[in-house]
Amino acid sequence: MPQEKQIFADILLPLPLPGMFTYLVPEDMSRNIKTGIRVIVQFGSKKVYSGLVKNIHTS
Repeated sequence: MPQEKQIFADILLPLPLPGMFTYLVPEDMSRNIKTGIRVIVQFGSKKVYSGLVKNIHTS
């Protein structure tokens, strides 16, 4: 069985920090991820934020 490429998404979060944060997209969500959609991500050990997908890549 061929191994699927890992997909990463650069997420813009509503935080006073420069730049974006890169997250590994879970395999079961990889078909639904698109630039511009809103996603929910964990930031740190206890915080959860809504952010925007700005870029999708495999490396």
